[in-house]
Amino acid sequence: MTLNDLVTSVSTETGATKKVAKDIINSTFRQIAKTVEAGDQILVPSLGRFNSKNRKARKATNLTTGEKLDVPAKKVPTFTYIKKVKDEVSKLKLD
Repeated sequence: MTLNDLVTSVSTETGATKKVAKDIINSTFRQIAKTVEAGDQILVPSLGRFNSKNRKARKATNLTTGEKLDVPAKKVPTFTYIKKVKDEVSKLKLD
């Protein structure tokens, strides 16, 4: 699904214009990003939790050259689905 598909779906479901639906969706995504960037979490009860976590510093190897690299510690965004979504997806048949 693309952003335009999502906008069309929300517009159809709510009766809002596509412009209003797109503005609301974009605003929602911006707020989620700002919150996670600030180190806070957002729980969407019907979907899951947006969060950030700390990754430890580690050693890595460049597979092409074999050179050893030091990868610094950093924060990364994460998302965890609620159990209900995980269960529904696990029921789907594999292609």
